[in-house]
Amino acid sequence: TQTTLTVGSFEYFRWWFMDRLYDQWEFWVGEYIKDTVLINLFYKACGGNVSLGARIDTFLREVDLIHVDYGASISGVVYARAFERDEENTLILRFTPTTISGRVEKSAVVCPGVTIENGAVLDYLRVALPGTSHTQEP
Repeated sequence: TQTTLTVGSFEYFRWWFMDRLYDQWEFWVGEYIKDTVLINLFYKACGGNVSLGARIDTFLREVDLIHVDYGASISGVVYARAFERDEENTLILRFTPTTISGRVEKSAVVCPGVTIENGAVLDYLRVALPGTSHTQEP
């Protein structure tokens, strides 16, 4: 399910404040627990659907919208949000669920609404465009 916020609204500023708190947490604490089960536990405590058997060597925002399966490995960037303009040319922030079951290599980018299926690999410097699904290549 997609959710949108109008930039400048009270809801947007509430999201922005929490995003800044995540940013501070990443700087002061997160750097020391990346690629350990502790970061998985933190994301689970924040409402994320993150398997304890996943390897997460990056930071996730909007963890409630990012599903990370057992055996998944993430070193790249995963987004579940994008700024857009609506029909009235108003700037909005759109949140879209993203699923990672495969492997996302360092410097790869996963855009909102992408599914990386089990066994699939998003290689170094590759971009998974919004709404696409990546499967294991034969």
